[in-house]
Amino acid sequence: TAYEINIGDWSSDVCFRSRMIDSNGYIRSGNYNGTLYAQWQQNVYTLTFNNQGVANTTATVTSGASLPGSVTPPKRDGYDFTGYYTASSGGNQYYTSTGARNTATAMSGNLTLYARWIPKQFNITYEGMSGAAYGSSNPGTHTYGQATTVSDPTKTEHTFMGWSVNGQNTLSRNLVLGATSYTNNITLTANWKKQTDVSIEDTVDLQANTDRKSVV
Repeated sequence: TAYEINIGDWSSDVCFRSRMIDSNGYIRSGNYNGTLYAQWQQNVYTLTFNNQGVANTTATVTSGASLPGSVTPPKRDGYDFTGYYTASSGGNQYYTSTGARNTATAMSGNLTLYARWIPKQFNITYEGMSGAAYGSSNPGTHTYGQATTVSDPTKTEHTFMGWSVNGQNTLSRNLVLGATSYTNNITLTANWKKQTDVSIEDTVDLQANTDRKSVV
């Protein structure tokens, strides 16, 4: 045959109603004079999907049969699935990112396929920056799994109070976006406090009052 099969039992009739010898070769009945018929069972193999970061899944495939035509792509927070491969790195791709099979390989033994992932990137939008200047680091994206540093901006006659992340009340200077803290796009809002203006006239009046108090 074109595929592997395992011998099962030997029976004294083609319908296998009377088992004479089992698959291990042990005689299960007494004396018999006649023809024995072999019973065959097709091998079944395990196809394991090593999802590398999320729970593994398995499927069973009979010997000689092709791999399933499609599989459900796994999901993992912060990552995009790129396909199943024959090795954790390198190897050949057997399933695409959509779960479609791209090879008609027949099963001839147990097989493990490995999921591949790439980290997602999330857009960073800045608000409250009218009339302000960005610092040395103002990235446009945040990559999952990597910390992202955002510098403090500057604005004439204003004190920077901190960034608000996604509308939260907490304000942060010298902001560092946590490596795994975000799984969607990010909005950073700059918060400012206007510095107090002191005129020359006010300064002169203040000095005069001080002098008078000192005299008294």
